[in-house]
Order: sequence, then C-alpha cells, then structure tokens
Amino acid sequence: MAVQISDDEGRTWKWKRHLEFDEPGPEAGSFHYPSIIQAKDGTLHASYSYHFKVLPGDANTKAAKTIKHAHFNVEWVRGE
Repeated sequence: MAVQISDDEGRTWKWKRHLEFDEPGPEAGSFHYPSIIQAKDGTLHASYSYHFKVLPGDANTKAAKTIKHAHFNVEWVRGE
C-alpha cells in the first residue's frame, strides 16, 4: 500500500512512500478500499482495510481483518 504525490496534475508521480509492504508469498497480507483526506492543517489521513493470512495452527483466526489509519504529512511522502 503506497501513497504517491504528483505536482503536475497527475501526469507524473515523483514521490512515493509505502504505508505497508509485504513481500510476495503465502504469508503476505492484502490491502483494500483505501481512502485519503487532507485535514485543515495540511496533514493527510489514510484509512484502508488490511487482511492478513492466518497461518495453520494460529489461534487468532478472528483477527484476520482490520481497518488501519495512517496520519502523516506531505514532507514524509517526499522524504524531506
């Protein structure tokens, strides 16, 4: 799950920062339904569903889905 920023109306996307990154494979999670808003103070709020794999024998099977929230600013995405 990544956030990208364009400064030319979407023609190019110069900056990218991962909110989540799972290496491909059988244990990788998946991310769905991202949404992002910008607050009055300029910070960004992203929310998204996170579904993670439950490994065989894991007793925590009810926690295989959650909604995550990330709060950050444009400078973080740009690496400044």
